[in-house]
Amino acid sequence: MTRRTADRHQHTVTSMTHFSTISLATASMQLPVQDTNVPVSADTSSAGDWRELASLMLHELARAPRATWAFTEQIQPKADEEVPDLPTAEEPVSSETEASNEAEAADDSDAAEVDAMLAHLESELDGVEAPSAPLPDPWQARTITYCLRPAVLLTVIRLARTFVTLDAFAEAVAGPASLAVLCTGAPQLDKVLTKLLGRLITDADGWTKTAADTYLVAASDAVRGSGESTGQVFGALTEGARTAVERGSPVVLVAQSQAMLHPALKALAARIVQLAPLDREMLQVLLSHAYTAVSVDDDVMAHLPQDAVISRLDAESLTLALRAGDPVTALQKIAACIKPVSNDGPGLADFPLPAGVRGPVEQLVADLRAWQAGEIPWRDVSRGLLLVGPPGSGKTEIPRLIAKEAGVAVVAGSVAQWSSEGSRGSEVIKAMRGAFSQAAVKAPAVLFIDELDSFGDRARSPDHNSSYTDYIVTALLDLLDGFHGHEGVVVIGATNHLGKIDAAIRRPGRFDTVVEMGYPNHEQMPRAIKWQLAGDLPDVNLSEVAVAAVGMSGAEVAAMVRAARALARKDRRALTVEDLSAAVAAIRPPLPAEFHWAIAVHEVGHAIVGTATGLSRPESIAILPFGGVCAQIDASIIGRRSEIESLLAIDLAGRAAERLVLGQVCRGAGGPSTSDLARATQTAAALELSWGLGDSPAWLAPPEVAIAHMRRDAALRIRVGEHLQRAEAQATRILAANRPLLEEMAAALVERKLIAGAALDELTARVTMVVNSSEGSESPVVEQISMAQANSSKMLDYGPQVDSFRDKSGPQEHEGPA
Repeated sequence: MTRRTADRHQHTVTSMTHFSTISLATASMQLPVQDTNVPVSADTSSAGDWRELASLMLHELARAPRATWAFTEQIQPKADEEVPDLPTAEEPVSSETEASNEAEAADDSDAAEVDAMLAHLESELDGVEAPSAPLPDPWQARTITYCLRPAVLLTVIRLARTFVTLDAFAEAVAGPASLAVLCTGAPQLDKVLTKLLGRLITDADGWTKTAADTYLVAASDAVRGSGESTGQVFGALTEGARTAVERGSPVVLVAQSQAMLHPALKALAARIVQLAPLDREMLQVLLSHAYTAVSVDDDVMAHLPQDAVISRLDAESLTLALRAGDPVTALQKIAACIKPVSNDGPGLADFPLPAGVRGPVEQLVADLRAWQAGEIPWRDVSRGLLLVGPPGSGKTEIPRLIAKEAGVAVVAGSVAQWSSEGSRGSEVIKAMRGAFSQAAVKAPAVLFIDELDSFGDRARSPDHNSSYTDYIVTALLDLLDGFHGHEGVVVIGATNHLGKIDAAIRRPGRFDTVVEMGYPNHEQMPRAIKWQLAGDLPDVNLSEVAVAAVGMSGAEVAAMVRAARALARKDRRALTVEDLSAAVAAIRPPLPAEFHWAIAVHEVGHAIVGTATGLSRPESIAILPFGGVCAQIDASIIGRRSEIESLLAIDLAGRAAERLVLGQVCRGAGGPSTSDLARATQTAAALELSWGLGDSPAWLAPPEVAIAHMRRDAALRIRVGEHLQRAEAQATRILAANRPLLEEMAAALVERKLIAGAALDELTARVTMVVNSSEGSESPVVEQISMAQANSSKMLDYGPQVDSFRDKSGPQEHEGPA
């Protein structure tokens, strides 16, 4: 049985693994900088070199080496002694061992007697002769080394550089009625700084001459966690924070940034102190502490980039770098950690984007580059983008490409992701704040918030989730407003439904630019396929495959290319364009040829009515393997009832064309929520309930939920049905006036499968425009003029739809029967 008779460890303290050791005796300690027993004088506190303040702080920390938040403990053999082996039962204890323990036995005679008695009892029980002296303790020849954690050293260096002198530090953190918020700029350092200040302010033996009643706490712990508030400021504070403020005690709060502060803390009008960012000089001082045996001169520091890049070094990367055995290797690792994001591979220029989307995206990239180069101030950088479009339109790819082109980091999050960390509102907000904090740490960075519509709209009809929505949306607004003043962080949002986003979220100043995205059209599709091919088939003509793929989302194009690669791998050969065609056909089996005439009639109907009403301009019409599509760009409208009714006519023009030419309609206009009938029904319901253009001017529901009222309101169903019937009748009149052109264009579409550009413009220029001369009449008088006459007297503004009459995502696409 083995026992330890005493615990007589040799202790040392180091600032890092490579620091020179600091021997600890019973009550004294030697430091490389200054003897512990020498008191800090007033003259020392007034010194103007921040390095001296850093040394004082490190000196004070060394007085408490067992603080595990600041030090790690390592146990290792003494360098000049060998650890003795324990003797076995067959090996008697040597006289040398006995002699080496003689002094200890004299000091601990009582312990030795107890050991001898226990040994005698054991020998009697086990039949083994007891050794003549206590066994040697191998721990007596071990050294305990306390190593200062890199995050603590980094915090000390930045804190000292911020205040420079001890007097300035003491005045800020413990002056009469002082109220300060110290911002780390890095969430990993918040707890470290709080504990460091606790040691320097409250635990130190008066060296800072600070008040004993200083209230020190993390900013997040100074406010109530439930989010409940009984007053503008004090009602949101915890009892301890409120008491400290009311009695005039010095208050020190630690936060990641001013932007992350609770509104109640901002209202306290505290002094905001941002810790000095790490630069070349500070890092050189830090390394000189870490590698005392090697001189860290300017030549060694030449491995580093400029100060703006050095400031991005975080505590975790520093810890990993300082594991190196010498400063040169450590600096090489640091440089690798903070180097700008690589721009290798396909970039923004290769990504398929329409001109209306590419413009604001490239402007943001240019602004970020100019700001990093010091050419423009942060206030001139474009504010956030709000990307709107259906699933698979590339919304999540845009932030990554912007970050790559600008050489910045990207942080992504969503309500779904943040809710996975806890369903309570306070837990969601905590996770959301964490994402904003991470973006601030990585600045310059892009913070991407996906599915913004998931936050909800505070203006929607009250329900059991209304209070939760108010809570979450308000927290997001606070963060967005705070981060507009945080240099280096651009916020980009994305949504499938613009109309479902709270109006306060999407206002200018939070998201300056709304970018509407759609699926690649016939012009963008070849580039979309090339993007997914990633360099394969560089010289192959993809036009035929592109026509067949029109209508696919970006995600579907990616799946198609993966399927084509799988076909090539199966046959153990290189990828070919035939593989792409086969993959498209597998995903979207071609419709029988006899369907093509009905599809063509349907799509041409949309194009003619859109042109005749003057409210949309067709970009392309196509027969695809799965059906047909008519891509149109809507004109900006004021929103009169006549304009809304014309939009309904455009939606129902495909059905009207089928009835006129084929004698009956098919199901192609209906089906999913994106179909012609669904869109027209929602618009008609909104006309009655949301826009005050129906039988009553009363507002009853927002547009996106107006259609839900039809399920329980029979009278509303009748009125909506009447709107749809009148709209289809209007479309029929227009098509009847243009029937020869309708059939000519349909025949051309069956033959070509795609009509776009100048060829389509030439055909639509022959459309006869039908004008209702008596607006609002049940039986309007119809006038017919040519499009040439219309264009000579009226210039239409064709551009992205900016009104709220429809939830759009780029050019409108009317899909034909499948």
